[in-house]
Order: sequence, then C-alpha cells, then structure tokens
Amino acid sequence: MTSSNYEKSNRILLVDSLRGFALLGLFFVHMLEYFELYWFNPENSIYHDIIFFLFAGKAYALFALLFGFSFFIIINNQLKRGIDFRPKFVWRLTLLLLFGFLHGLLYGGDILVVLAAAGFILIPFFNVPNKILLTLSLFFLFQIPSIIYLNLFVDSSSLQNPWHWELFGNILPVYAEGSFFELIQTTLWNSQIAKWAFMFESGRLFTILGMSFLGLFLGKIQFFKNPNKFSKIINIFLPLSFLSAALMMIFKEALTLDFNWIQNSIYNSISDLLITFTQFLIFIKLYNLSIGTKFLNYLAPCGKMSLTIYILQSLIFVPFFYGFGLGAYQFIGQANSFYLGLIFWAIQMYYANIWFRKYQFGPMEWLWRSLTYLTFSIKFKKENKDIKADTVKAVI
Repeated sequence: MTSSNYEKSNRILLVDSLRGFALLGLFFVHMLEYFELYWFNPENSIYHDIIFFLFAGKAYALFALLFGFSFFIIINNQLKRGIDFRPKFVWRLTLLLLFGFLHGLLYGGDILVVLAAAGFILIPFFNVPNKILLTLSLFFLFQIPSIIYLNLFVDSSSLQNPWHWELFGNILPVYAEGSFFELIQTTLWNSQIAKWAFMFESGRLFTILGMSFLGLFLGKIQFFKNPNKFSKIINIFLPLSFLSAALMMIFKEALTLDFNWIQNSIYNSISDLLITFTQFLIFIKLYNLSIGTKFLNYLAPCGKMSLTIYILQSLIFVPFFYGFGLGAYQFIGQANSFYLGLIFWAIQMYYANIWFRKYQFGPMEWLWRSLTYLTFSIKFKKENKDIKADTVKAVI
C-alpha cells in the first residue's frame, strides 16, 4: 500500500510498520519455542538466547501498546462523526474474544483473548484526563499489583514454584504426543487455565494492561501522528531506558540476588519493559530517517493484516511441531527452526505486500470489520484505479 493510499484510509504507516515489527518478534519467539514445545525438552542454543533476549516478553508488549492506540483511533474517528462507538466496540471485542478462543483450541498460547480482556477494561477510561491514564499505565507497568500481592497475600518464606509450572507440566506431553482430539480436549480448558496463570504469575497481564493504557495515552497526545514533535522527549528517554535496562541486567548477574519467583517475575517484567521501550524509541528514531522509513515500511503490510498472519502461523506450524502432525520439535533443532522462520517470514512479507495491491483488508481483518458492523457489503477488493496507482508506484 502506498503512502497516498494510507492517507486516504486514515491509517498511520508508522503504526502498521511497528505492528509488523512486533509480529515479526512474536513469530520468531514462537518458532524458537516450537509453539511452546521447546519447554517439553529445553535445549541450549545461541539462537534461543538471542531471540528471547530481543523479543520474549517484549513483542507482546508492543502489540498491547498498539492495541491501546488502535482503540483510541477507532473511538475517536467515530466521535468526529458524532457517534459514540463504545457500545459497538464491546461487540468488536467480543468477536476478538471469539476469534481468540477458536484460535486457542489449536494453539493454547493465543494472546488475542488477553488483548480483548484488556480492551474491555479500557472502554470506561476513554474520556478520563491524560494524567490519570498515565498514572494507571505506570501503576501496571511497574508491577504494583504483583508487589501488593507479594506483600499482602503471600507468605514469601514458604513460596513454592509458580502454579503455571505444574499446569504446563501436565499439558506439554499432550502437545508433544497426543492426538488432535486430545489436543482439543486439553486446549479447551487446561491450556486456558495455564495461560492465565502464567499471565498473572509472570506479570505479563499487568504489562499488557499498562501498555494498553499507554497506547491510549499516546493516541490522545497524537504521538504517532507527529513523532517529530516529541523528538526532545525521545532523545531523553532513549538513553535513559537503555542504561536502566543494562544496569538491571548487570546488577542481577553481579549481585546473584536470591529472589523468590514472584520477586524474580517483577524484576524481569520491569527489565523487559525497559528493553521494550528502548526498541520502541530506536524504531521511532530510525523511522524518522528517510532510509529507515523506506526499509521499515516493508513491515507495514504485515502489520496491517497482523490478525490474519498471526492465526495463519499457528495453522501452519502447530501441526508442523506438534505430535499429532509432523512432530518436528523432536528433530528440527533451534538453528533450523530459526532459519525456517526467516524463510517463512520473508514469504509472508512478500505476499502481504502483493496482497494489498488488490485488497483493502486482510481476510480476517475484513471478516472482523464486517461482523462488527453486521454487514458483508464492506468492499474487500480495491477499486481498479487504486490497483493501477499501486502498480505504477511499484514499478517506479
């Protein structure tokens, strides 16, 4: 999709590019994690260490940030037309919850239901002052709920391993060795409990909530519409977040801190958050460079159809890795899984860029939009003049 088409559709190319980057990171985590089966039989690998350092606990946080921003854009655009879209947005989130549930029957690590839950929480806060939004964001991002839980509801001297360890210990053998029917039986309930236990105990649930509130805040101050306006703030926070993340990692290694698992989760969540902010701000800085804009915009079509691609990845690679299919987790290895992911990501980027020469939405995006408005009259294909304009632009 060209810049002119984005202007006509009121989309922000930077946001779609950033969402594409987050999708890339999440995909590589899933590939190196064998869509969770890595934990059935962990193996040492430099590929695993690098990918998890860069993206694990970070890519989903960027998704949550952009989810909060998209919430603002949708509601705000409708308000400009005199429409309070919040009741309709409840229905939109309900659909996302349904998509996530169905996707979760195949891949228990689905993130869509968690984002939908965060969206329901956002709705009452759309009109609150920005200071309150920022306060709520920081409250969750700095893991205050986990700190309260640790100090008021838990006897830290008798803490055992987190509950989700036990839960995943029971479901991973089904992923690895079970039939497709056994997989569905497990993902229907046990995997859901394990996922939510992990989200709470790891602190990721609170990071998602905090980033969603931050995305809403950034939308209201028009950060993505004109990031150059905030260049001074970016120049201050970029080295600050980088140095803070580095110091937290160094201190943990140097001091050999004797944390219980809740304290460790709090520490890691904040450390991952600082790395996420560093990546986010570096992305913004690079995007503001002409060569950076041209290069990073190749991620935008993937970001625009992120729901479609996210589900498609599971449809292809869960049967590839799991026991009911090829069982590739047993033989592929971390290096081969990384390179396979690299090849498949390049294919996704190629076809996503081709797709938007003819179509206005990804398939799942079109379905979500149509069901939101309870009509299938929304145009899926572009007009011929738009197709020709994109073709000419591509040739030039």
